Amino acid sequence: ELLSVLQLRFQVETQLGRRRDALATYERITHALASDVTNPYKPIADQLVTELATVESLPIYGRVYDAPWRIAAERRTFTLADVDGRITGIDVECDLRTTRIEFQSDAEWSLPESWGSCELFIEADPGTSFVYFEFLDEQQQG
Repeated sequence: ELLSVLQLRFQVETQLGRRRDALATYERITHALASDVTNPYKPIADQLVTELATVESLPIYGRVYDAPWRIAAERRTFTLADVDGRITGIDVECDLRTTRIEFQSDAEWSLPESWGSCELFIEADPGTSFVYFEFLDEQQQG
């Protein structure tokens, strides 16, 4: 039963563009399988790894319900597009800094490496949907 739930979770995370979450779920599926069974999602996981390393902009679909939408920023530069509703702000919590970003349509933001790992909290009216785009950093494009 757990395996079925993990497989469904992997599929949903993949469809939403939550690649890191999907890869973590993929690892859980692998551990839940018998040692002689190959994870059937390996080709998809391999594709997700390639996308994370090479695709210039990665879309992740988000919707705010009754709490801010949350994501660990894997890349340092991001924007929000296709907003349907009203975004009221973006709280950024990093290892070495916490700040609030006022949302502006068509704006792009970059988080300094010196801030450490960061998590974003998109605050919006309930029901607001959007696409969060992370961009490949210049040193990753090299």
